[in-house]
Amino acid sequence: MPLRRAIRGMYRQCKNAVRSTFGEGFWFEVMTGVRQGSVLSPLLFILLMDQVLKQATTKVEGGDHSDTLAYADDVGLIACSASELQDSINKWCSALKDNGLKLNEAKSEVMVVSRAPETVHHCQRTGIEPSGGVQVPWCCL
Repeated sequence: MPLRRAIRGMYRQCKNAVRSTFGEGFWFEVMTGVRQGSVLSPLLFILLMDQVLKQATTKVEGGDHSDTLAYADDVGLIACSASELQDSINKWCSALKDNGLKLNEAKSEVMVVSRAPETVHHCQRTGIEPSGGVQVPWCCL
């Protein structure tokens, strides 16, 4: 495919330097990510996230993914139990890994929406610790 070769060529041996009022810094090779400011970068990210979403979510009747909320690079997982949440996290971790990405645990949080406090359950795979002393029905990645 000529388009795929052209895109790969844009990223092969890609080098950047930081330019400021003090001049231009040293040049360094960019090994990961997409070019900042490129009009192609958002499209490449959307294509990648679309693939991850397809792998990590299961379709429900009507065609939408009711357990996953996604906007730009933010993802919210909705679950009714700790085990459902853990299953969703495991699917996401696997889909991310399959596509060369990983879950950033430092930027991950758990939000509990519940009327009655329950036992805290630890999200084993990610190490995300829920707060509030209640069961985890919602996890924001």
